[in-house]
Amino acid sequence: MSCSVLLIGTAFVLLPMPETVKIIRAGIDDAISILELSRKTFIETYYEVSDKSTVLKYLDTHITLQKILLDLQNPSILFFIAKKGIQNIGFLKLFENKNPKGIAGKKCLMLDKLYVLQEFHGKSIGTELMQIAKSHAKINDFQVIWLQVWQKNIRAIQFYQNAGFVVYETALFDYYEEPEHDFLLRYDLYN
Repeated sequence: MSCSVLLIGTAFVLLPMPETVKIIRAGIDDAISILELSRKTFIETYYEVSDKSTVLKYLDTHITLQKILLDLQNPSILFFIAKKGIQNIGFLKLFENKNPKGIAGKKCLMLDKLYVLQEFHGKSIGTELMQIAKSHAKINDFQVIWLQVWQKNIRAIQFYQNAGFVVYETALFDYYEEPEHDFLLRYDLYN
């Protein structure tokens, strides 16, 4: 950790400086980091508000190293990891070639996942990851960013709405054995 020097009277005091957060584009070598973040943030988000056995079954079947490795090898899928020092604290997953329900004739980017560890909520990490998604969309001439979110995840819905997304449709999410009701949200970059 870096320090700054503060002069108090005739004494110098070293004050620890907060570590800055950096966001990196993830590669195949980051698969374990993405797996760990995916599993931990999924549990933090859903374990207390869902059937616990369903959460664990979903983790075992849908959030696996094999699936993450396949995604990392897909040129249409991009991962970004937020790091504070050496600690991974959040991640973003974008899907370039996935067409949304209810939007036709537009070049669309799917914001597939945006998760931040609970201890870093409220520290603008999600906002920084969202800015990466928006910048990527603008640079690559996407017209719409879209996402799917559980209707009961009020915190996430508010975050996305604060970022300029609007609910435009509903969908079902195949959550292991029981489907969940989701909202589809969109952010229009060009009219």
